[in-house]
Amino acid sequence: MAPASRAWSRLIFACSNAGATWGTPAEDPPLEAWDNVVNLNVRSVFWFSQHIAASVPLRRIGDDEDLKGATLLFASRAGKHITGQVLAVDGGVSCVFG
Repeated sequence: MAPASRAWSRLIFACSNAGATWGTPAEDPPLEAWDNVVNLNVRSVFWFSQHIAASVPLRRIGDDEDLKGATLLFASRAGKHITGQVLAVDGGVSCVFG
């Protein structure tokens, strides 16, 4: 995070995403493999989110202009495979305050 914060004065975009499996049937995961998957899939995303949370809040109340991008995504072909999701368009408030 430090090299990126020196290179840019503010955060423009962040995507916190990770995913792995343990490579065996779901009914028989070795405990060590389970821990590795949880560390990658959950802890790494949480850690990343904590470290960028201070940069995210926009310190203003949103308006209808802020909702247009999300609306266009869900209504367009770009969002054709997105179903059953809730997208918080709140300027990062839910990241910081839960």
